[in-house]
Amino acid sequence: MLINEVNRYICKEAIEHERTKPPRDGGIYWPSQASAVLANGGVVGQCLRASFYNIKRTPQTNPPSIEALRKMAFGIKIEEFELQKAKASGVLIAPHITFELLIGSIAIRGNIDGIGKKDDHLRGMEYKTGSGYYFTKEVWGTPWEPGSPRFSNLLQVMLYLEGFREHKEYAFDTCALIYIDRGTGATNEYTVRLDAGYPVIDEKPEYVVNIKSVYDRFKLLDRYITRNILPPSDFRNTYSLEEVRQLYTQKKISKKQFEGFIQMGSGCDADCSWCNWYNQCKRDS
Repeated sequence: MLINEVNRYICKEAIEHERTKPPRDGGIYWPSQASAVLANGGVVGQCLRASFYNIKRTPQTNPPSIEALRKMAFGIKIEEFELQKAKASGVLIAPHITFELLIGSIAIRGNIDGIGKKDDHLRGMEYKTGSGYYFTKEVWGTPWEPGSPRFSNLLQVMLYLEGFREHKEYAFDTCALIYIDRGTGATNEYTVRLDAGYPVIDEKPEYVVNIKSVYDRFKLLDRYITRNILPPSDFRNTYSLEEVRQLYTQKKISKKQFEGFIQMGSGCDADCSWCNWYNQCKRDS
């Protein structure tokens, strides 16, 4: 089939692109590498070990599937479309604005999707796409439980709020986190600002995470990178079959995940299941 040839080319191209990236020594990090320890002790965001593998350019043992690559490509195209329409409507005044946030000797660098304007006030605009039952359940909520931003997205927005707070040209203190469902085209938006380092989402303060915890995690990551020491995994990369059955009974994993784990002979946390270094991590554990 012709599509199989195309699929192989796409996957090969993606692997080659990652292979040719040079390793880094640390000191400069991206908002997408943000993580934090919550008030209950749980870790959210990017696993430090995954960030270490990425920065050191450890070869991927579990590169993205063709389905994952297409989803990422679709997400990029959707964001491009939204920015074009936001500009045409007069809401967007500048796309892809870069910033740098200094934490001691560490620099966080990146760019936000856009800068918008409402009632003569500048606002950040960050788009995220996704699809599927768990995505809509988390972001849109259910009749019994309200939705909320994904923590990984929220941590990025918190860094944007800090990084643009005193920006020379595009200073803002409020950011719109805009979600788009790739399957249905539905949208949802959260307004986020910071108060004493805590995120305030749609005017409701969230005290389980603070910007200081995000900073502390970047400092910890930098120590691992500069000393070339592999961090421990922040998530569990192996569950026994008995634990998998318990997770399914408790409705913490889907039927599809359960069946896949049973077939594999073990399970893992969701963050591990899509990690590009999953097998490497298991060997290093």
